[in-house]
Amino acid sequence: MTGISNGTITMAQPSWDNNTFGYDTLTSPFHAGPLYIENAYEFLDTAGEWYLDTATGTLYYKPLTGQDMSEADVEVPKLESLIGVGGTYSSPATHIAFSGLQFSGTSWLDPTVHGYASQQTGAYISGTWDRPSDALTSCQSGCPLFEATRPHWDQMPSAVQVSAADHITFTGNRFTQLGQGGLGIGNDANAHTTGVGLGADTITATGNVFTQDAGGGIVVGGLQADAHHPSDSRMTNRNITLNNNLIHDVALEYRDMSAILVTYVNGATVSHNEVYNLPYSGLTIGYGWGVNDIGGSQDYVNRGLYNYQPTTVPRSSPTPTAAVTW
Repeated sequence: MTGISNGTITMAQPSWDNNTFGYDTLTSPFHAGPLYIENAYEFLDTAGEWYLDTATGTLYYKPLTGQDMSEADVEVPKLESLIGVGGTYSSPATHIAFSGLQFSGTSWLDPTVHGYASQQTGAYISGTWDRPSDALTSCQSGCPLFEATRPHWDQMPSAVQVSAADHITFTGNRFTQLGQGGLGIGNDANAHTTGVGLGADTITATGNVFTQDAGGGIVVGGLQADAHHPSDSRMTNRNITLNNNLIHDVALEYRDMSAILVTYVNGATVSHNEVYNLPYSGLTIGYGWGVNDIGGSQDYVNRGLYNYQPTTVPRSSPTPTAAVTW
């Protein structure tokens, strides 16, 4: 939103357009839900509320009864990632262990500028796209121009990121008070601070705790073409183990996210994890819904997606394997 005047709300672009066509839209929601406005100075009417003026960098806060602000610990995160583990496909980061650490204090800033046109589980539309002139009526349950965006959806970056790396372990760590997801393993290039995505091999997360985070817990794999049909075999995510992790009270702001998401991977073991208090799925395994399989999907033929799929993507690939014990 850029302003309110004389009863008219002016929405920020391109995020408004990206959020109002495709599926699960304002006029055709999958489930009814509220619209709300937040982060306005005028809304500071209850103790404990705050407002951040991003233009001036000023934080306003209405203290709790008896609260002494001279003794308050006030933190406004600016970092968008804490650790980026990664090298290149020819020289990956290797044999690094993280144990007994706490990862806290990040803020994903991209939605402040571009909005968050969520599509599901941390996938979102960014940038400016063509859409029908009557999109609010003709593209509320899908349309060909919406399908043009699908091969280019970005991923929310996690606070701790691992790509182009092998034999990396996370044991007994705590991921909390993060402004996005906790741990990203082999995500797309846009979601890794080095700009090199995918290529995660023999990565293990055991006995970690994820709680009080704006995004999900663990995201394994990417979304775009090289994630499901890699142009270089070294991009393939493989041999991922997630076991005995505790994930609860996450996805507090980005409520489309799962506790654990695994998209495209060759060999994943997800076992004995405990998850609860979530707004969406506990465990999501697999992605694409047949879009990228041999012969494609008739549903997506009808939608018009294949007019926009990258021409370099082959129509066949090895079938990923996953073992799941919940």
